[in-house]
Amino acid sequence: MNKKTSPQSANVTFGTLLSRQELQQEFNTLKQLPTATSHALYATLPDAIVRHLESALLPQAAALGIARSPGGIICAVLTTQAGSTQVRFIVPLLTDKAKTWLTEAAEEKHQMQCALDIVETHQLALVQVINPLAGDSRGQWPAVKAMLDKPMPTVDVASQAQELVSLVHILAGEGESLLPIFSIQEVWYVLVDELPPPPAPGSASNPSTALH
Repeated sequence: MNKKTSPQSANVTFGTLLSRQELQQEFNTLKQLPTATSHALYATLPDAIVRHLESALLPQAAALGIARSPGGIICAVLTTQAGSTQVRFIVPLLTDKAKTWLTEAAEEKHQMQCALDIVETHQLALVQVINPLAGDSRGQWPAVKAMLDKPMPTVDVASQAQELVSLVHILAGEGESLLPIFSIQEVWYVLVDELPPPPAPGSASNPSTALH
């Protein structure tokens, strides 16, 4: 049974979701030019946390769940853990890009990627995360995929941030270690900023600019 523990240190930061093209642009700033093969979650984290996630000496685990904010925003929650350190990415499924990221992970079974900007050095580290959806033995993906087709609430930047912070408080009470022999000592919540494009002028969802 996994341990449900309160971490000694909990932190919140913001991140974003990079498409393959956007990730490749980030790669173009590096001396070595790897090829972007999938979407990536982007965040700025301390060097010590990135080193934990990159370490081949620490046990690694990952999990992916679906959570709903108090205001009804459906989010994917990707948790990756290395030893006693845990990072939880909260991704609102409001945009086609976010839905494509999740669909690719479920259907192509590739490793999930995190592009991490190291606070102290401003260097970019590409961390491969175990894909929890690759071994979906219980067949949960069809139900999740059907959920992606449902209408999502319309939110602005401030409202989305408030919703995600509220969700963090809920998730903080449900934190479990993914590695039975480790209790969680430090956790980072990455709130991924994903907003849908504004409605087109004259559309039903933008009545203030509708033509009469």
